[in-house]
Amino acid sequence: MELLVQWRAEIAADSVRGMFLDECHLLWGDVCGYGWSRRNQRVEVEVKSTKEQQTYYGALDYLSKRFVVQAYSAGNEDNTIEFLKYLQSLAEESTRWIIIGMEPVTIALPK
Repeated sequence: MELLVQWRAEIAADSVRGMFLDECHLLWGDVCGYGWSRRNQRVEVEVKSTKEQQTYYGALDYLSKRFVVQAYSAGNEDNTIEFLKYLQSLAEESTRWIIIGMEPVTIALPK
């Protein structure tokens, strides 16, 4: 969280995007997972198959509170990079990023 404090002015000016990033895996027979939302507000994600593993990457924009979710075939390095590229495509090319993973890893990506 120190990064958010350190970059607070730039985040407020929308010159730096602060994003919380995580992935979720639904396995055989799971019908619920977890996600982020405002308190007391339900978030629904379509479960495409209750018999196969499904992986979702999600990111919450610290400033706008916008949540983005994408389905992928697996949780791996290639799909993580693809999701990060997708997030970058949602902003102006000059935008700098702070990505905070829900795992104990925090990375800052220059654009």
